[in-house]
Amino acid sequence: MIVADIDQYVTLAEAARILRRSKSTVARYTRLGLLPAVRKGVQTLVQADSLSQFQHPKRGNPNLNRR
Repeated sequence: MIVADIDQYVTLAEAARILRRSKSTVARYTRLGLLPAVRKGVQTLVQADSLSQFQHPKRGNPNLNRR
């Protein structure tokens, strides 16, 4: 994949700061396909415009209210 315009991408660290998540969590989101990203050498770059539209996965135990 070719990165057309580098200004449209942010590093994992920048994405983590914007989303208020850890860098490893954002990396996991990219591996799972929740955030679009590309690799440039050893660096993973996240599409900047996707951050504003990103919905955090639900937290907690989904089985908590089951009886």
